[in-house]
Amino acid sequence: MKNDVAGLLTGKPVRMQYTEHVIYPIEYENNDVFWSMLLNTGYIKPCEGSAGDRFYAELVNREVRNILEMCKWRK
Repeated sequence: MKNDVAGLLTGKPVRMQYTEHVIYPIEYENNDVFWSMLLNTGYIKPCEGSAGDRFYAELVNREVRNILEMCKWRK
């Protein structure tokens, strides 16, 4: 997952499947739960033209990119 977040920071979309039933407290049993949480909270959005069960998502703006960069996701 760390590599996927690092990719988002450089503009590379992440491939995900939306998980509809996220139960709190969140148990990250797979990466799709994490990406679904970011999608639901507005940090990522589906790439233009995305459709279907699995799709690509990207960061919504520069501000979100700056927040993630401060979290030290890069190696």
